[in-house]
Amino acid sequence: MRQKLVKDNHILLPKALIKFGEKKYIDLMYEKGEIRFSPSKSFNSNEQNLINDNYEANAFYKVSNIYYALLNEDTNTYGTPKKLANETIMRTKNNYVSKIPFSCYYYSESSVINHLFRIDNYDELVDALDEKYDTALIILNVPEYFERLKKISNIYFNYVYYVAETPTETEETNHLHFLFYKRINYKNQKEFRIALPDIQVENPVNINIGSISDIAFEVPMSKLKNGIILATSKEKMNELINEYGLEIKS
Repeated sequence: MRQKLVKDNHILLPKALIKFGEKKYIDLMYEKGEIRFSPSKSFNSNEQNLINDNYEANAFYKVSNIYYALLNEDTNTYGTPKKLANETIMRTKNNYVSKIPFSCYYYSESSVINHLFRIDNYDELVDALDEKYDTALIILNVPEYFERLKKISNIYFNYVYYVAETPTETEETNHLHFLFYKRINYKNQKEFRIALPDIQVENPVNINIGSISDIAFEVPMSKLKNGIILATSKEKMNELINEYGLEIKS
């Protein structure tokens, strides 16, 4: 039975988006709104396969009874066909889709404000990330973030669907959706993507939307293992500290 396909309708926005990276780049994103977008082809050639799927934006086809025949160049005729395999997977790449730049985020389904926020699979996630990543940028107002992006370029956003195999180009009529499929062994990443469908690039590009310091905040990545509390008032903070049985260290 075919797995469910990416849907465009009724996309419920995450409560927060989290971007991981080196502090110097996270600072630029926080202070100037400088955001890096990369085409899928830049991930296809990446040797680090713990977080980057080498099959990004590819369609998979099951094919069976594969035969081949050798060409005799002297007579310009083919020899007797021979069987190569009973069954295999054919992988194809859409050249247009592979050049669409996109930006990746970890998403939170629960609010970051007024409760203890942490990443439950922190150790597993960190093992897959670049060892230089030391800072997280937490975007609290996701709708406003999208509005600022839209002033620069048309955007398409959605959750990544983690599947055993992607649909074929016949089954998935909107080829842009191929950017939102990833193999199931990457499901711990809880990834949300924003693509710029009107742009074609060979290499990563940066766009600038201005400071997002009013809708986001920075935190050292290590703090997300045990959790952080962002409260709307001192009274609420004290209430949460008591609720979670925490202590304030002087």
